[in-house]
Amino acid sequence: MLRMSRRGASEIQIRAAILSSNGLTYDSVRNTWYKLQEKDSEFREAIMLGKIFCEAWWIEKGQKKLNSKYFQGYTWFNNMKNRFGWHDKTEIEHGITDETFDKLKSLTPAEVDKKILEYTEINRIKNFLPNGSNP
Repeated sequence: MLRMSRRGASEIQIRAAILSSNGLTYDSVRNTWYKLQEKDSEFREAIMLGKIFCEAWWIEKGQKKLNSKYFQGYTWFNNMKNRFGWHDKTEIEHGITDETFDKLKSLTPAEVDKKILEYTEINRIKNFLPNGSNP
């Protein structure tokens, strides 16, 4: 199991190998697999180690192929997201400066609501004025 994981094999591929080498049915392997994980800490640790080895193998493949003109980074990254739960970094731009935040953070919820209404009203009026005019 760990040998296969070191070569990038997924848990499903390992179970498939057990099936084909022992002539077992899918259900018997699946049921035994989960029962062993629940009852046998050594087996559970082996699975966890296998996942680490598998991810390390895929990372290494990506690093080795990074400078290849044939490397498909998008495909590799999607594989990593689907196999290992990787995700794109998400940054949210709030569009507010630190100075503005410092002014607003001391407001009560009612005062914030009032500011929002004022801002909304000013923008609604601006939409009806000629360009460059202020309300």
